[in-house]
Amino acid sequence: MIEKILPTTVVESRIAALAESMLPGKRPSFHAFTYAGDHLVYDLLTGSVLEVSEPFFQVLRGIELREPAGEVRARLSAWDDDDVELLIDELETLHSAGLLRTEDTSRVAEIERLVADSLVQHHPRKMMLMVQSNCNLKCTYCYEVQSGFHSTGTGMDYETGVRSIEFLIQRSGRRPDVEITFFGGEPLLNFDLIKRLVDYSKSREAETGKAFYYQVTTNGTLLTDEIIAYMVEHEFSVMLSIDGPPELNDRHRVDLGGRGTGAKAIEWGKKLVEAQRAAGLREAMVRVTLTHQNSDGAAVESYLRSEGFGRVMLGSSNGRANKNDEFDLTPQDNQRTRDASDQTIAAYVTWLEGRGPRPSEAHNLEQGVAQFLPSLQGPSTAPSIRCGVGRNMQAITRDGKIYPCHRYAGEDAFLLGDLETGLDETKLRDYYDRLLGVKEEHCSKCWARITCGGQCPWYISDEGGAILEPDEESCNGIRGGHERLIYLVHKLRQHGRLQDLRVEVESDPADRSEA
Repeated sequence: MIEKILPTTVVESRIAALAESMLPGKRPSFHAFTYAGDHLVYDLLTGSVLEVSEPFFQVLRGIELREPAGEVRARLSAWDDDDVELLIDELETLHSAGLLRTEDTSRVAEIERLVADSLVQHHPRKMMLMVQSNCNLKCTYCYEVQSGFHSTGTGMDYETGVRSIEFLIQRSGRRPDVEITFFGGEPLLNFDLIKRLVDYSKSREAETGKAFYYQVTTNGTLLTDEIIAYMVEHEFSVMLSIDGPPELNDRHRVDLGGRGTGAKAIEWGKKLVEAQRAAGLREAMVRVTLTHQNSDGAAVESYLRSEGFGRVMLGSSNGRANKNDEFDLTPQDNQRTRDASDQTIAAYVTWLEGRGPRPSEAHNLEQGVAQFLPSLQGPSTAPSIRCGVGRNMQAITRDGKIYPCHRYAGEDAFLLGDLETGLDETKLRDYYDRLLGVKEEHCSKCWARITCGGQCPWYISDEGGAILEPDEESCNGIRGGHERLIYLVHKLRQHGRLQDLRVEVESDPADRSEA
């Protein structure tokens, strides 16, 4: 029973009964919140977003917070009992019509098992090939520098690369197209191997009936006219790592001699983008890592766009759930980011309403909404895990070892097999079981459990092999972000623009969950 204090009036009794029907267990079935003056209710199971009046909001918010009926009634102190009962009548009608209904939790364990089965049996479309463990930079915040992975050897050899491609062909089943992400270290240190592996994969297309596509994540400092021409010819998707203007970029992104790299990365990055545009290709994505020392994402994005980069993605240095360092964003940094996001959203809504210009960040906002929409449509289309870890992000290192993703490389507690013995599905199943188990234990009472997909799996893992409890600061950030996205969905639908959104598959391999 939700009520700890017995109701004393007929109205309070009706409020208590309504609360019990909406929240019979511990799982919330809706979330009521206010953003930019709008009172919104998100129905978890239908994905509906309703704008409601102040009285509706107060009742639903009180019920969601499991307040005693007397406290919920006190939220409506300006209303007499007759008016409150009419309000309860309307809420009961909505509830009986299928909105704000409760979730059937009787099959949670069975569903979790089926989800794990489907993840293990998944036929991946993508693979991360770590063709070079070394790097020509020594970025201060880099997890590979901190783990020592950059010092584990040189580059992958051709035979290992070929076996990796055959592994992807075999694992991908009947998929007609597959994608290889060349990763490092700095993959362009092994550019000759990349070219040979592209040639080999192309030679396998006719026999396998699969089309191969390519992606590379690079710091941009080793780009040349030859490499750019090759990437354009073979239509590579490119992720460029640049942290803003040289004076900010060079605080962290330095070469092995400690010298700044920003000017060179920007110079060659612009040449790449110009060549891609001239060829009619989708231009490279610039991926920024915000740190405590460089936390003004809006300023960084504005600078990069002024330099001609049309696609900018903001990431952050966040350490791991059990280990932070001096570079990670602080709660104060995150609050400044949220404040900037609120300003951008306000400018975007002003444009939607025809009262101002379209902000430069509009495209990124719309992509965020487009990628969020499937999870908002209910449990059947929501991600069980937020990214492609263990599936489309399986990473193969230079020595043929297989890890859930590139961030786990070198952490043998999470080793999933190797090219010699194959993928160990028992280990993969154990990994998913533990990941989903932590999610069920710690996320089941959260209103964002359907839209979220959980925190980054690597972030909540430790080097010893444990999967940890998500930290509240990060969860609060995710919930706040989802409230903003739900608000944008509401505004776009209100102005007849929601149906126009189209998802672009982003180039960032660290945050994707496509099938």
